Amino acid sequence: SHQNPLPCVLVSNKGAQATHSVIGTTIHSEGLIITKASDLGPSLVVRYNGKNYPAVLLSTDETTDLALVGISESGMPVVRWIDELPKAGSVVASPILLQESTDEMVVEATSYVGIFSHVLGMGIPTVHATSQVTSLGVTTEQLDSGLTIAAIKPDTPAFESGLSPGDLIKKINNQPINNRADLTAFLDRCEVGEKVTAEIARAGSKSSHEIKLISPLIIPPVTGLNLAKNLSMVPSIRRAPFPDVIVHSIPINAWDCGSPVFDINGNALGLNIAAISPARTIALKPKEIRAAIDRLLAKTRAF
Repeated sequence: SHQNPLPCVLVSNKGAQATHSVIGTTIHSEGLIITKASDLGPSLVVRYNGKNYPAVLLSTDETTDLALVGISESGMPVVRWIDELPKAGSVVASPILLQESTDEMVVEATSYVGIFSHVLGMGIPTVHATSQVTSLGVTTEQLDSGLTIAAIKPDTPAFESGLSPGDLIKKINNQPINNRADLTAFLDRCEVGEKVTAEIARAGSKSSHEIKLISPLIIPPVTGLNLAKNLSMVPSIRRAPFPDVIVHSIPINAWDCGSPVFDINGNALGLNIAAISPARTIALKPKEIRAAIDRLLAKTRAF
């Protein structure tokens, strides 16, 4: 369930080469919107209620990766935050606003559904920077036990090698891999097409897998791009660090961030700030959002 009308807009970057978008959440009826800052460019357009509005980037907040965007409009529906979190296992939903049509981006209030999991404390590593040179074709996550595979891109050498989500990466070419920095440093020294041997641990047993390195995953430029169903999700570029966040399983992509997370009564219990892996998304809590909005407004001379 979600609020009706939906307190969301599409925030598009207008550049010389490409247009890409994220979702924005309306926090004030007079055209104030928050969204994910690291996905914004200098020239913005907001699509709301079937119209395109010139938009101004008013301020950004480094701690939460939130941005305050303004348009000239009034009477907009405003998000309703709720501080009370549901029980683990409760159903939550987020709007997926866009489908791509011929020339226009059409807003469709479709919801993706997932399960609320838990609250993740600040400073706990999630997913970090990736190599710009080569890729294993996997999304990794730092756990206490070490660097594990969170997701694998289908139809890649890693997928065909027999790797599985949950595998713990121990070594590559006999070099110990303890964290994301080790993996990134290793991959930066390699070339696309090079074959490497990964030693992994799974359920107490070890195995070796030969993997041919591929090019890093490029984020599609257009929101609402119809990806083939067998493709894995596209993670956010900035995935850490954040203040305390809510963890849920709604399957969103990088361009769906900035959207609210609703409970079954249509109350917003968070704002999606990073897509991590196919069944893992993190959202800022209302307490952190309110504090960020205070900082954003303090930096905004126009309001």
